[in-house]
Amino acid sequence: MTPSPLRRLLLRESLTVVGLAGLIVAGSGWWGARAIMRSQAQARAESGLREVERRITQSLDEAVRTGEALADRGRLGQLAPMGTLAGEQQLLAELHSRPGLTNLTFVGPDGRASAANVPEEFAPHFWLTRGTEGPASDRRAVLRRWDAQDRLVTQGPDPAAPPDWRARPWVVQALRERRPGWTPPYPFLGKVGYGLTYTVPIAREGVPLGVLGVDLVLGDLRPWMREARPTEGTRLAILDGEGRLILPPEQDLEAAALGRALAPEGLDPSRHPIPAAVRAHPEAGQPGRWPLLKVAGEAFLVQRRRIRVSGGPDWEILAAIPEEDLLRDPRRLALGTLALSLVALGLLAWRLNRHSRRVVQPLEVLADLAHHLAEGRIIDPPRTAISEVADLGASLRVASLALAEQAQLEAQLRLAQRRDLVGTLAAGVAHDLGNLLSAVGANLEFAQDPALAPANREKSLAKASLALRRSLGFLKALLAVGRPQEESDDTGQRPVVDLVRVLRDSAELLEPLLGSFVSLRLDLPALPLPVQADPIQLEQVLLNLSLNGRDAMPKGGTLTLSAGRTPEGRPFLAVQDEGSGIPDHLREQLFTPFFTTKGPGKGTGLGLAMVQGIARTHGARIEVSSRMGEGSRFTLLFPEDDPGIVGSLPGA
Repeated sequence: MTPSPLRRLLLRESLTVVGLAGLIVAGSGWWGARAIMRSQAQARAESGLREVERRITQSLDEAVRTGEALADRGRLGQLAPMGTLAGEQQLLAELHSRPGLTNLTFVGPDGRASAANVPEEFAPHFWLTRGTEGPASDRRAVLRRWDAQDRLVTQGPDPAAPPDWRARPWVVQALRERRPGWTPPYPFLGKVGYGLTYTVPIAREGVPLGVLGVDLVLGDLRPWMREARPTEGTRLAILDGEGRLILPPEQDLEAAALGRALAPEGLDPSRHPIPAAVRAHPEAGQPGRWPLLKVAGEAFLVQRRRIRVSGGPDWEILAAIPEEDLLRDPRRLALGTLALSLVALGLLAWRLNRHSRRVVQPLEVLADLAHHLAEGRIIDPPRTAISEVADLGASLRVASLALAEQAQLEAQLRLAQRRDLVGTLAAGVAHDLGNLLSAVGANLEFAQDPALAPANREKSLAKASLALRRSLGFLKALLAVGRPQEESDDTGQRPVVDLVRVLRDSAELLEPLLGSFVSLRLDLPALPLPVQADPIQLEQVLLNLSLNGRDAMPKGGTLTLSAGRTPEGRPFLAVQDEGSGIPDHLREQLFTPFFTTKGPGKGTGLGLAMVQGIARTHGARIEVSSRMGEGSRFTLLFPEDDPGIVGSLPGA
């Protein structure tokens, strides 16, 4: 066997190993990522479709409950006269209390009507009511606009009102069938397109009072369908019981048709080829199955899902996930891995070829040992008859032993420092964040009780959402600790809030936390005080400063929350206690992370550091004034007002 040069052997073997490894990794990454992405997309699709089914079922059930509840009021004589302003206001109040509903309409036997509608797309800030005025011989249709606080804004003739409300399809159906039920989709008044109505004939002591209609706009289902898509290219559509397409895929609509206004249409394969193919596929309707379907050369994973509501419409959801959406990321991963392997092959070949030409074999071994020395590894010099090389190898071994010992000591030191930092940070964060997450868990567990009333469930979910927002504010404040001012000032991205309202709301949260020995006093201006700020983070500032003030008054006292403007016109908020005060030698360390004067287990040293971090993110400055024995005052000075802030304050 003819010996080959070491340089050639190393080059050939290295290229072979790296090339094979790259191909194996690329192939494994491709098939593994493909299977994972497909499984995850199917799971997301199943979850999204269940959520759409739940929302639609919930909206239909809520419409039925609302209709029956108003019918019971009518039987008890608790409904205001329809066709009057009082009747419209009663329906508007009912609509406010039921966010899942769109419209409520009541038509009396004499044709007088009252209706309440949620804001439309072209007037999103106004709630609408419709009604009739005057005697039957001179009856006028009136359209009224209300703001979010139920204050009348405008009123005038209603151009979209029908000549006779009793001729509306849902009224005709209710009078014909004389029992509650759902209508097929039909065109609504105004510009909202098609919808369906739950109709309830109402009578009292055998005397007909009229017909109540609770509406569901088909276009309002579109955001739910958009949220349910597992990928951007997924097609989702809804068919009614007659096989009409009442909600086509967004990809089949032009940009001008993406609003709420929709009209049912037949399932035409030329206009909607993918939904038509999904409906015709024999395996698409099997539960849990996602068969592969090809339409016009494009492959989709498809499924049909029925929505059944007792006494309601019989609908069907059609879903099609493009296989290309699932393979895009695995393909990128495989190509990226292969490209990295080729780059590594080229670099390795270049370096081996270059260095192997300049050195002889003993020096190549010593160079390799020198690399090991730089990595902190203990080396064994090669056996050789060359005394200079042997001496150099022995010296390298001595050096490697010393460097290995040094590297071990440095690693131990870094590990000890990391553990100390992690332990300190965990002690500071675990308590505050644990309390917030406990509130989230408790409210979510309470909301899962199937016997719980819907109103109580909504309250529990609202409390859990609030606790989550407070957790997010806590984490943002924690991230802001020690961040430089130029990296933290993002006030231009914050909403405009009323500082007076924030302090009043925070006072309700703080009062039970202060204990019976500390009384809370508010010193606030009568007019709103607008600032650009995150209300959750401001609440975190008030919480930290107030609890520090409480701890400074172990024997009790008064804690004052105040707000206003400085003589220069800058908005401010302040927290003042009547405690023992802050010694001068501690002033410079107040905002240092992990610095605390409290005993073990009573303080983390993160509260004031978080306050300073929040102030930086708002472009604000903190001023501290204190006298021993008289208490302390922490003032947060906000930047001067932008001229457009007052006008942008909600409700202004």
